Amino acid sequence: MNNESVSVKSLIFHAHVQKLKELLSKQLDKTITESEFKELVKLTDECIKMMENVFEETNNFLLGSNLIKEEEAKELSEMLEKVKKRRRKYN
Repeated sequence: MNNESVSVKSLIFHAHVQKLKELLSKQLDKTITESEFKELVKLTDECIKMMENVFEETNNFLLGSNLIKEEEAKELSEMLEKVKKRRRKYN
């Protein structure tokens, strides 16, 4: 993903969050109209989807970045499993 698409996505997400705050404020004040409430529901769904995409892209980046060697990850995983087993023994 290039920087331009990230910037556009960031701007869209920021605009969604600002509108979401506005509509949530109206809902809390009980001044929200029916059409605004429908917009709030739609906007909430869109924000959730956008956040899912952010998490997915972050996970894909981290998986491809080789922050930790596969051997080290396996070793760490095995150690954590041993710790879990020991904790179960004592609980």
